[in-house]
Amino acid sequence: MTLLNKSGDALTVNANGTFGFSTRVTSGTGYAVSVGTQPKGQTCVVPNGSGVVAASNVISIAVTCSRIGYAYVTNSSDNTVSQFSIGADGTLTPMAAASIGTGSGPLSIALDPTGNYAYVANISSSTVSQFTIGADGALTPMATASVSTGISPQSVTVDPSGKYAYVTNRGASSVSQYTIGADGALTPMPVASVGAGILPETITVDATGKYAYVTNWASNTVSQYVIDASGALTPMATASVNTGNQPTSITTRYAATH
Repeated sequence: MTLLNKSGDALTVNANGTFGFSTRVTSGTGYAVSVGTQPKGQTCVVPNGSGVVAASNVISIAVTCSRIGYAYVTNSSDNTVSQFSIGADGTLTPMAAASIGTGSGPLSIALDPTGNYAYVANISSSTVSQFTIGADGALTPMATASVSTGISPQSVTVDPSGKYAYVTNRGASSVSQYTIGADGALTPMPVASVGAGILPETITVDATGKYAYVTNWASNTVSQYVIDASGALTPMATASVNTGNQPTSITTRYAATH
């Protein structure tokens, strides 16, 4: 966050603790500390930020921050994403713009790790809508509002580094793969897609960013991939493992180390 004194002398604060402005204020002169730039995901105030400097340094100024969050819901029948703020008690409140349009048949939404970008897989239009996320949590379509995928995209995910995105294409039995630019925009990789099982549903990337897994609804398998340094997927030596009937969703977890 950035703090200001009398609308100037900007000071960047990155952690809890004491802080001091670089420009000294003469005794008998007023000060007025305010928040210049809010930290993402929080709202901060300076309730006792103004006064007059006496004979010693002012040490009574405190900055109080409260965490804010946002939630997004894909609405497949009306081609929108509902957007909510999350209150301190966890309740959802519609934003001023309660929803925003997407492509046709939005099914899945994923955010990048920074919380700056969102991507929506649209099964009927075979596209991925791409959005920037404002400081208030609202979605805004990028200059290029969507990119093409394979047939009937079902699920979208972003790897932990925020550099790559992957989309399962239910109608093409494939996974589209993209790089994510500095502006959040998706660009197809040189090899735009790789094969999966029949009717792939959900894709997930493990926490290390080294492996990806896809559930295949009609072939009752999970496809498994290695992610190389360029972000591209390569099937493992054992390309898939069997599951129960019609697998839909998958997630991963690593045990904690001590």
